[in-house]
Amino acid sequence: MMFRVLAVCTLLLSIVPHIAQAQLRGHGGPVRALAISPDGTQAVSGSFDTSAIRWSLPKNAAEQVLRFHDGAVNAAAFLTDGRIATSGEDARIAIWTPGAPQPSMVLAGHTAPVVALSVSPDGTTLASASWDHTARLWPLGGGAPRLIEGHAQNVNGVAFAPDGRALVTAGYDATLRISPLLGGGAPVITTLPTPLNAVAVAPDGEIVTAGADGKVYVLSAAGEVTGEIEAAAAGTLPALVQQSDLLGDLHTHSDWSDGRTDIRTMGLAAQQRGYRYMALTDHTQSLLVAGGLTPERFRLRAAEIARVNRELIDFRILAGAEVDILADGRLDLPDEVLESLDLVVASVHTAFDQSRAVMTERVVRALRSPHVDVLGHPTCRRLDRREGTAVDLEAVIAEAARSGTALEINSSPMRLDLNDTWARQALAAGVLLAVDNDAHYPAEFGYARYGSAIARRAGAGVANVLNTRSADELLAHCRQRTARVAG
Repeated sequence: MMFRVLAVCTLLLSIVPHIAQAQLRGHGGPVRALAISPDGTQAVSGSFDTSAIRWSLPKNAAEQVLRFHDGAVNAAAFLTDGRIATSGEDARIAIWTPGAPQPSMVLAGHTAPVVALSVSPDGTTLASASWDHTARLWPLGGGAPRLIEGHAQNVNGVAFAPDGRALVTAGYDATLRISPLLGGGAPVITTLPTPLNAVAVAPDGEIVTAGADGKVYVLSAAGEVTGEIEAAAAGTLPALVQQSDLLGDLHTHSDWSDGRTDIRTMGLAAQQRGYRYMALTDHTQSLLVAGGLTPERFRLRAAEIARVNRELIDFRILAGAEVDILADGRLDLPDEVLESLDLVVASVHTAFDQSRAVMTERVVRALRSPHVDVLGHPTCRRLDRREGTAVDLEAVIAEAARSGTALEINSSPMRLDLNDTWARQALAAGVLLAVDNDAHYPAEFGYARYGSAIARRAGAGVANVLNTRSADELLAHCRQRTARVAG
């Protein structure tokens, strides 16, 4: 899905002259929500003071104060029949008839603040977005709501497609999900470079979403999205990788470095998630904050891995490392230690502020090592704390194609790295992907659903993902790569 970026200041300059024409006063705290009636004669505002106010725009006057919510009123919407919907910090939605002192209907089901509302074009359904990571579709004529899941973090925005056939949700996990409401097709997922705070859909189908980076993204999605939904309904989409196709996890940690759990417990947890093997890739010695292992500690850990493998049934733990790519591109372990490992993931964890040229040369140098099988979280972004590095991903993809190095889709909701756009470009260049959890404790083995969704969005089939292979096939691939690069 292609998008263009608008500077926020451009939008603000276009609306500031209008909002100064009248001042409506009545709230005792900051205003959090606004909505305009379909006929343009009324507005409703919601405030941190726990109230909503219905305004007459011709009179520039308050007509009704709506008090119900226990906490801030986060969102408001006009229904097509003139009623008003408000949602609050208390996780409830209230439906108001104009003039009535109390709501005529209360919708409860979310478990966290409800922060956005949208009304279907035919007026029969109200959609809500919540910080409980879900959206819901509420039939206004009564009945149970439909749950919309899939986001890894807060859902901050929700909007119906113009024809009502799809629901668009925007999440703090930096994904935009377009869920078809008819036919049961899979959602179309787009990953953007930043967490998302709001979404709206124009009459022509363009999707506008607001990013936490201060930018507004406009996605020209109507034709592409319609085509994908119809292809899914017709059964003509290509066969894409499924989470169940992942036989192993190539990026995991134990309490030997910064993981929270011992090796055996991590292995059992991975097996319970359906994996047949996992590569234990504890951090290396320069990353002191993560308890990185020295060469001697890797030798000691190898003995424990061997012992645990003797105890496990139908599951295998591979000895690996997430080796640090040092500031000059050298690897953080001697060659003889790297040679002793089954699989090596190389990642950048320091000096994130290097220039584009320096960072790119640093990563490319690491990919030229005969010992590096996978580049971990290639952009190094953390959605909760920092943007990605300045690395030239086109150059990295070209080198990965030349050297046969797989690029990781890190499934952690804090990373989601690579995103679908770059993963698609990697596939086009013939690069293998590795869909990994970066698990530090058992529950994190569930993250693979997010990475699998990114791989599917990129168009990856089973053959395009390294860890859909058996352990023996994986090890044979790594040996062949080592021999090819070294030769």
